[in-house]
Amino acid sequence: MADLHAEVPGQAAASGELAHFSPSTGQQFLIGLPAHDRGLVAAAVPLGNLLATGVMLVLSSVLSEAQFLSWGWRIGFFLSAIVVLVGWYIRSKVEDADIFKEAMEQAKQSESNSAPILEVCRRYRATSSPAWA
Repeated sequence: MADLHAEVPGQAAASGELAHFSPSTGQQFLIGLPAHDRGLVAAAVPLGNLLATGVMLVLSSVLSEAQFLSWGWRIGFFLSAIVVLVGWYIRSKVEDADIFKEAMEQAKQSESNSAPILEVCRRYRATSSPAWA
């Protein structure tokens, strides 16, 4: 197991970060940011939707229906490539959080290398078996 990276949809990650405190781990999120900047995390998805709607509005007003159907619909995909490159650049420059690094170390040192479903069947057979019936 060389890498244990996991992707989380943006809004799910934002909801966890906006909780400011995780009772299960005792960790606080976004501590250094003022409260009004924390809202930007939750606003990212709706702002992206508004931007996409704006691009479609401009395209529908500039292009005829025939132009849009023949080649104009591709413009949104080309613009998304720019967003992907910017996101890749940012992610390549940002270091992982200390808690993530600790979790990676724990995962490497863990004795369990089997599949999670097998662990559930082995350890929690009595409580998980009704779910299989």
